[in-house]
Amino acid sequence: MQIVQNADFEYTDKLPYGKSSWIVTADYYSCYGYTGYLIYTTDKGHDYIHIGVPKNIWLAFKNATSSGSYYDYNIKRKYRLVP
Repeated sequence: MQIVQNADFEYTDKLPYGKSSWIVTADYYSCYGYTGYLIYTTDKGHDYIHIGVPKNIWLAFKNATSSGSYYDYNIKRKYRLVP
């Protein structure tokens, strides 16, 4: 996780606070602006990283009324999850 967070990326973005009851933080990192890494922390303190998440999916996740619900229906089990 730290390797991704400490690298230089062309595009980075953060989830606004309070967009989910169980996703505490979420960040997106992309080298070329097409796909990237989605890293999030849950209210239980667990960190997760998805690889290959398209930028348009990130933007929809970020702008969703409930990012947690958007994650469940549009990201979970659809993009590679690295432990």
